[in-house]
Amino acid sequence: MKEAKNKCLAKIDRFFSISKRGGTFGREFLGGLVNFLVMSYIAILVPSLLSGMIGSELYNALFLGTILSVVTATLAMGIYGNLPIVLAPGLGVVTYLISLVQAGKYTYPQVLTISLIAGVIFIIVTVSGVRDKIIAGMPAIIKTSMGVGIGMFIASIGLNSDNSHILDFLSGNFSKEVILAAVVAIFGLFVMLILKHYKIRSNIFIGMLSAIVLDIIIKACMGVNAFAGLSEAWGSDFSTYGGNFFNFDFVGIFSGGAVHVFTTILVIFSFFLVDMFDTLGTLYSVCKQGNLYDEHGNMINVKRAMIVDSSSSVVAALFGLPTCTSFVESASGISSGAKTGLASIVTGLCFVLMLGLSPLLSLIPLYVTAPALIYVGMLMLSDVVNLDLSNFTNLATSMATIIIMPLTGNITYGIAAGMIIHTVLQVCAGKYKEVNVFTYIVTILFIIFFATQGLV
Repeated sequence: MKEAKNKCLAKIDRFFSISKRGGTFGREFLGGLVNFLVMSYIAILVPSLLSGMIGSELYNALFLGTILSVVTATLAMGIYGNLPIVLAPGLGVVTYLISLVQAGKYTYPQVLTISLIAGVIFIIVTVSGVRDKIIAGMPAIIKTSMGVGIGMFIASIGLNSDNSHILDFLSGNFSKEVILAAVVAIFGLFVMLILKHYKIRSNIFIGMLSAIVLDIIIKACMGVNAFAGLSEAWGSDFSTYGGNFFNFDFVGIFSGGAVHVFTTILVIFSFFLVDMFDTLGTLYSVCKQGNLYDEHGNMINVKRAMIVDSSSSVVAALFGLPTCTSFVESASGISSGAKTGLASIVTGLCFVLMLGLSPLLSLIPLYVTAPALIYVGMLMLSDVVNLDLSNFTNLATSMATIIIMPLTGNITYGIAAGMIIHTVLQVCAGKYKEVNVFTYIVTILFIIFFATQGLV
């Protein structure tokens, strides 16, 4: 029996290259669990945002669609991509989608159709090898700056008012809600930092659990029952789900005259560009955090990861959800020791459990996940020492890439600003021959992207 168990574990080890990458089964499980805790808010936030737009009666259907999208994409990343990356409907795309529908420009089925088409284009670009050329042509200073910028972006998410309320607290807002969130988040962060000092790998997980316990205790002292949410119905009614399944309108997006068709093409272009470069930035920076690179300095399984990401956008649309993408929060699991796709499988299975145990999510408020994001952001900022700022072009490029990501809350905008500034300054300095042809193409696409945003 023991021999059979050892053979099974050995096969799993070989399949995922756990030992080869310097990982262990325990760290993979821990990393997957941490990623679930950090990402669990998605299961509630996405359906809440979308149901507020298309009808609260579809909340359960959207909840199921979100879970199915996350599980399908994350398990695919684990099995085929073999990377500890979690995928979910992108909040930036969700917000953009909502703005299009609320402005009356498109219906919900139409924006799902746009998301589907953009995903198909992303798949074609990835499989054809164009994506490889784009990455190869990207200036080294931008690749390094992406990690620092995304680190600041992740930390800013944790500090944001909607998460930890730390900035509100420091600004003099001492309401009960703000004090509770800020104290719990700061406590969790210090637990992680102290345990890191003593080289305890499970510091993020322990920090989050400590924050949850403190949250329950403080709420009890305030006369608030932290377990009140557990009284909600276990399991959900998904009878309305059929209304969102394969909910497309191909005719509608290309009817209404030439202007409307042109606008639709621009929106598809925007969806595609944002999805591709958000994914590029996230995968490159998050994997760098875990040193998931081969002997040639290339990211492990990058093509497979991009295929999973692009395909997930299509699958999410089939489930009635917008573009599914890799999340920067995956860095939390990697920082906890995850190095392979086994961690993604653990995360995916945890989300499966949420189909019947969704009330448990009430015990994980957003401000409990905030310290993990702030901590991981700190770790990613360490890459700043590798920035080559010996000339002004690199300095300007790096600053634009790093600063714009957290200020706009958009990874693609930071990459775009860096690419445009770097290309323009290189040309003005007479070094136009040093710029890769694909860098010129991407720069022009980004300029078109920004120039046409007012039209969509």
